[in-house]
Amino acid sequence: MGKLWSYAVDTLVDPVQVFRKVREEPAVVWSILVVCVVSLASFSIEPPWGAEPFAFTLGRATGQIVAELIYFLIYVALVHGAARLLGARGRFAAIFTAFGFAALPMLVNVPVYLLLESVRAAGAAQIGLYAFVIWSFVLSVLAVREVYEVSTGKAVGVIALAVLGPVAVIVLLMVVLGISLAGLLSSVAGM
Repeated sequence: MGKLWSYAVDTLVDPVQVFRKVREEPAVVWSILVVCVVSLASFSIEPPWGAEPFAFTLGRATGQIVAELIYFLIYVALVHGAARLLGARGRFAAIFTAFGFAALPMLVNVPVYLLLESVRAAGAAQIGLYAFVIWSFVLSVLAVREVYEVSTGKAVGVIALAVLGPVAVIVLLMVVLGISLAGLLSSVAGM
């Protein structure tokens, strides 16, 4: 557990070294643990408790963790696929581990957000949230750069392709479906 703590702290202060280490020795289980803890901590920002029974709240928290892990797996797979498409070479386990650690700023965000909310500084809390999201994005770019050993520009391109590629495919499918539906409706109306 000491090595996990060391990786977590080093990710926040010297991420490049951590991402180089996980490129050689991925720690997938630790990454899953980090994602679960970040998800559970994020769940505490908007607590659903109150009149709800504990079992219901526990069920929602568990559902959020499972959904977050599935989303994380899909996102990392898209990034890995985009990296391969752009000619980069690296292991899926390494980018999975690196992205798990790149999510750590969102864990640091939780106490900051709750503190600012408690003193009624909602605007500052939102700005803080955006700052931690940007920090996490920068760590993601560094993770791609170090795991796949590509330039920073190519790392940004990998992430952009991983995000925008599926959006473009969905839009294209919607256009094709819309055209097909319009053709079908016009042929039905002409009967």
